Amino acid sequence: MSVFERGAPNTTRGGGSRGIAGRDMTTEGRGENMRSLVLACDEVGERLTADELATVRASGQLPAWFVPAVHAHARELRRQWRGR
Repeated sequence: MSVFERGAPNTTRGGGSRGIAGRDMTTEGRGENMRSLVLACDEVGERLTADELATVRASGQLPAWFVPAVHAHARELRRQWRGR
């Protein structure tokens, strides 16, 4: 917890005493990134074949293509959300 968050003007009502700050641009950016990654992971996960899915369940190892595909799809989602 940051000392600066307690006294910040954007703290939520009563949040200053609990050290809870209101939303700012930093947390909104992280939230958008996380939302896009979660959605991309779900959508790209549907591309896994039955054999790949069985391997993931048995060993916990994702195929080499999976993580780069998730990041690429998440970037595309963020572009769409921003209207570009």
